[in-house]
Amino acid sequence: DNASATRYILKFAPLEPVLVPGSEDQPETQWVPVQVTGQSFLLNQIRKMISAAVDHARGVVSTERVTQSMSKDCRMKVNVAPAQGLFLDRSFFELYNKHKVTNAPKHGNQPELEMLDWVEEDEKEIPAAVRRIEEFKNQKIIPHIVREEALEGNFVKYLYAQDVLYAQELYSLIEDDKDKE
Repeated sequence: DNASATRYILKFAPLEPVLVPGSEDQPETQWVPVQVTGQSFLLNQIRKMISAAVDHARGVVSTERVTQSMSKDCRMKVNVAPAQGLFLDRSFFELYNKHKVTNAPKHGNQPELEMLDWVEEDEKEIPAAVRRIEEFKNQKIIPHIVREEALEGNFVKYLYAQDVLYAQELYSLIEDDKDKE
């Protein structure tokens, strides 16, 4: 019941699929970027959310079971999607910036530090930092992820393990020691 232990997921949504052209020895692949916006994630939380979303999309688990798995009153075995392909695209600092504005009068109406604003806004010039981030992501990170998956097949191996090795265990309730007493 500690408020600092509460996690907030504000958005979990698929974005437009990205088609990556193939080569002579590799077929074209499709990637589905997912936007996760929230606060204070737990270790592997996003990887488990991705795993549940993939399982739901494949028809392996029902919407009700996924919803139940996210309840704070329920402990359930949910697999962890591979880390390959997952990366932090951007951090948002809305609460920090709001705090800076609120406390500006205490500092002669001049914030001590510049506000952290790395977000594009309609009809405004894209900040230079955002342009550099997008360029680096598109030229370095995404091609690396695609090459790594083509060579190692981590996601395909993960899907195989989901179906063959862990099918009976996934989405089963985990009993607390308290429940046994």
